[in-house]
This record gives sequence, C-alpha cells and structure tokens, in this order.
Amino acid sequence: MKKYLSILIIALLLSPSLVFASTLYFEPKDVEVGNDSNFTMDLKIDVEDCVNVVEGYIGFDKEHFKFLDFMTGVSIINLWVEQPQETDFEKINNEGRLHFSGGVPGGYCGKIPGDPGLSNVVARLVFASKNIDQVIDDRIAGDIKILDGTRVLMNDGLGTEDADLKKNDGKVTISKSVMPNDKAWQNELNADKIPPEPFVIELHQSPSMFDGKYGLVFYATDKQSGVDYYEVLEIRPNEVIGEKQKRNPLDYFGIGEKIVGWKKAQTPYLLEDQDMRSTIKVRAVDKAGNEQVVEYTPPESAVKKLTFFNWQVIIPASIFLVLLSGYLYFKIRRKTKYEEGNHTNNF
Repeated sequence: MKKYLSILIIALLLSPSLVFASTLYFEPKDVEVGNDSNFTMDLKIDVEDCVNVVEGYIGFDKEHFKFLDFMTGVSIINLWVEQPQETDFEKINNEGRLHFSGGVPGGYCGKIPGDPGLSNVVARLVFASKNIDQVIDDRIAGDIKILDGTRVLMNDGLGTEDADLKKNDGKVTISKSVMPNDKAWQNELNADKIPPEPFVIELHQSPSMFDGKYGLVFYATDKQSGVDYYEVLEIRPNEVIGEKQKRNPLDYFGIGEKIVGWKKAQTPYLLEDQDMRSTIKVRAVDKAGNEQVVEYTPPESAVKKLTFFNWQVIIPASIFLVLLSGYLYFKIRRKTKYEEGNHTNNF
C-alpha cells in the first residue's frame, strides 16, 4: 500500500523554487485545561516558499495526556498518505507518539490574503487530560512535541527537504482550579451536519499499481470534522445488498442469488471484479457520521466480455444440467414403471 501511495506523493513534485525556510508550530502554543478535559492543538505551518509534502512525528506525555482524534477538516493537506486511524489509537497512547504524512498537489505557498488564521493548518490534534489527581501539586505541565524525523519537502521538482525547518513545541498545563470540560470535542462533532463534498472516482490499470490489475483512486474532502473512512460496494445486476439468512442449494454451484455488502477500503483500492461487470459505489463517511456516496460505472472498453469458454459460467451451468437431467430421468422412469404395473394388473 505505502509503495503505491509513495508514487502519488512523488507525482506532487512540480514547480521550481529557490528559497527554503518553514516553521511548524502549535496554536495555541500554551494551554491551560482542567482535569479530565478535552482540548485541541492545531499544528500549523508558515512558509517562505512553496512546499508540497509534510511528514510529522508528534510526541506527548502519555501519563497525563490521552490522544483522542486527528482531524483534517481544515487542513491544507488534501492527499493523505498516512494519518492516525481509530484502530491505531491504543498503540499511539501506549507509545505517546503518532505519525502522519501527506501532500498538496501543486504546492502550498502560504496563507491566503485576509485569512483569519485557518489556511495554514496541517492537522487538528485532540487530546484529553488525565491523572492530575495522582499528583500532590495543583498543576502539572507537559509538552506536545514535534519530534525528530518530522520534515517538509519543497515544491521544487526534486523533493528537496527543507534543512532550515523550525519546530516549536506546544505546552499544556493541567490545573485542578480549571473546571473540567470533557464534551468540547464531542460538541464539535455533533455540530457537524454537512456531508463530505462530492468527489471523483478514477479507474487505473498500470504495472506500478496492483501488478497491472484494475484499481480505483478516490479522495474526498470534508471541511468540518474531516473524512473518517471509506467503504466500497461492487454490485452486479443480479446481486442484492444485505445479509444472507438461509443458504440456497443453488449457491453451492455458483448460480444462486448473490448477496454483497459494503467493505472498508483505502485508496488506491484493488477491485475484486476484474471482469469489470459491476457497478461500483464509494462511500465517504466523516467523523460525525455524515456520508457522501459516489457511483461509478466502468467504461465499455474495460468490461471483459463473456465467452463460450468462460468456466465461471460453464461449470455451474453444466452441473445444473446434469442434476436436471438426472431428476427428469428418474421421474420418467418411475412414471413408466407405474404405468407398466397398472397394465399388468389389468390382465
């Protein structure tokens, strides 16, 4: 997976530039929160020249902070190679460390004129404070750190790393005198009623991706809570969506009704139906549960034609014909014996 995504990142390296200097920092840089409170830290970037790839390693005090979410709704990054997923959260909190990487096609060249401060956000990190009751002092401070390995690549056509990158950590103070607030993050999610924006599904077939098999590339954006995950559905005209309760005997021969369902997916996605006879649907779901569904029908040129020697058709059909012939044979023979018996009795 990472191999193919790396190809996408390399493709981002476009226009030339000369002067390098970027700064990664947290805002707010100094936060005071109560015990058992949620709080957010925006990781931002200031640049003096255009950049197009940001890779970050973030560390935190796992004894007093718990990582809750990685929100990308307001991010300048619109092609994510890797970002923390919910399945990674336990590991992240055990290690006190998270990793992400992503790119900006065409490059990011700085804040938009008149911007109130949001057009340079890389990601919004959500944490919870904890364990302050276990210390004697009323206050305890900890850092949210930008770790070694964090890097920014310039939009110079070469992927040159910004050697002058500055990294400013954030500081969080947990205080018993501050009222706890454990619902701020959830309230933000509850306020999001807008689904992800419509997006485009692209069909790709090349030796560099899935060994030449057909795959899909898609990417949705959500400017509120950010896209949480994708699901893909491949369905043919004779198939239905749902869960099969009883197994039809014909299913054993591959000619019964087929039940299909949505499957969690990442981009790029390897198609299961390489014959390209399925309608494809991709569903993007944001962190608030809103969803956007886009449908894609493969072009006629990509559809594999059915042939007489298509064994997926011939074998089930042959088995069915054999069973049908056997059934008819025994039924006719039984009827013949019955008629012969009646004829003998008449004499």
